Amino acid sequence: MWLNIFFLFALIISPSFSYSELEKCDFAESIEVIGCVSPVLDIVTRLDDIGNMTRARAFRINEECKNTSRCLSAIKCTSDQKLDKTMDVLCDAFSYFSTDFFECQKNITRQNPPCIRKIGSQSQHMLSMQTEPEKFCKFTIKASKCFKEEITDICGEQYWTPINTYFSKLSKLGNLPCKLNSV
Repeated sequence: MWLNIFFLFALIISPSFSYSELEKCDFAESIEVIGCVSPVLDIVTRLDDIGNMTRARAFRINEECKNTSRCLSAIKCTSDQKLDKTMDVLCDAFSYFSTDFFECQKNITRQNPPCIRKIGSQSQHMLSMQTEPEKFCKFTIKASKCFKEEITDICGEQYWTPINTYFSKLSKLGNLPCKLNSV
């Protein structure tokens, strides 16, 4: 289930930097960006079931994530867009979900709460909303409230607080028309 939450983070990131700004990268910078992102994307795309994540695998992914962030920060056209900072937040979120949140995740998986289950089933619909900022914001805020309610009910407020911090940081870094720090 926490894959649903992590997916929401990734979804929030997509509109958080301007593609038109990234298009200003010259050819060499574009090759560097691909080189930076490829290792972590390769690992993440091969994840079949995050619920069966081992600590060793999570550590490897987190290390690649941090390497990607450092690599991106050295490229002017991506650091201007705060893509390295965005990657830092994603790395921190992934680390949290694969360590401290893990016990809560077991309880969420066992209970399979309806709101989180519904959000996960709407992932394809969520992607189409990215081009419609008002719908995207409405859905994202609704999903965030759902996550907050079900996570705090099942596991306690202490498990929601870091997630809310990640939402807030991503909201501030991105060019989102909605702010998630009030969820």
